[in-house]
Amino acid sequence: MQVDCPLASAGVLANLSGMLKAFFRGLKITLLALLGGLALANLWIWSAGWGRMAARPEEVPAEAVVVLLGTNEFVGKTKEPTGTYRPRLEAVVQLCQQQKISLVVASGTPEQAKVMSQQLRAAGVTVPIEQDPYGWRTLDSVVRAQAQHAIARLFLFHKVGIAYVHFGLPTTSV
Repeated sequence: MQVDCPLASAGVLANLSGMLKAFFRGLKITLLALLGGLALANLWIWSAGWGRMAARPEEVPAEAVVVLLGTNEFVGKTKEPTGTYRPRLEAVVQLCQQQKISLVVASGTPEQAKVMSQQLRAAGVTVPIEQDPYGWRTLDSVVRAQAQHAIARLFLFHKVGIAYVHFGLPTTSV
């Protein structure tokens, strides 16, 4: 007994195969375009920092303004250091000791801004320290810091039109 297959006899299966090939070809092109777009977007963001990274305090311009972005000193409620807090504070102290800084903007949550300011004072920082207790997002901190003649943080600061140089000590993994 022979089974009648109207799809095969009409050549629909051949059409379906061609449609699937075209679909997957289009999918590949779309994915490649998306990946290419992501790569270009990353390159654009990275390029905003080129020439604005200082490896040594001597490379930081005089009278610079530091935006100390908020971070917690410890992981959660433990006494385990986060790995970002100490290096940030030490970098600011080092720049202040070399008299490179005219203003420090301590940004972050109200508690972070307060604690960082207190610890900078305890470390001997004598330049003015402004607390930015509304630093929930980097971009918000940038806009407020611009109003206080601050410097910028890589791409975001570049986007709001502030000239800047980034200086940071290498962080250690915890």
